[in-house]
Amino acid sequence: MNVAFNFLVLLSMVFVGFISSASYGEEDSSVNHEHHSAINNENNKSVELQAEIQKKFELSDEQMKSLKDAKLNTSEMAKVAQLSKLSNKPISEVLAMRTDKKMGWGKIAKELGVHPRELGRAVSSLHHNHHEHMSERAEQRMNARMEKHGNSAGKGH
Repeated sequence: MNVAFNFLVLLSMVFVGFISSASYGEEDSSVNHEHHSAINNENNKSVELQAEIQKKFELSDEQMKSLKDAKLNTSEMAKVAQLSKLSNKPISEVLAMRTDKKMGWGKIAKELGVHPRELGRAVSSLHHNHHEHMSERAEQRMNARMEKHGNSAGKGH
């Protein structure tokens, strides 16, 4: 009888452990989904910012590829592009100062004869333009929804 009781206790512990790990897996799955969704949103924002950098600084696809290959974030890309533009130096030269020579942004700016505040201006301008663009898109979506709702209300729906 004692062996049977121990077996039932062990069996119930295994069963309870299985259920709790299964429910943990469900929670983990939803957390993973939220995490992947956040990553996708961040990737979309990065792609949009990269397109804005390319347009604002009139960069070629090859120049953008070199910035991406250097694993720079969008703020760093804007700094390189701004320094290149204001110093009339090629993107590759400014990029090499950062990646090969491991120079800081202030030192690069000074060496190129650009005031360091221009770095901040490049980044803030980029983010300001992006937020403005996103606000315009949100307003367009809202207007489209209101128009759709207004049209259906006018039809007696």
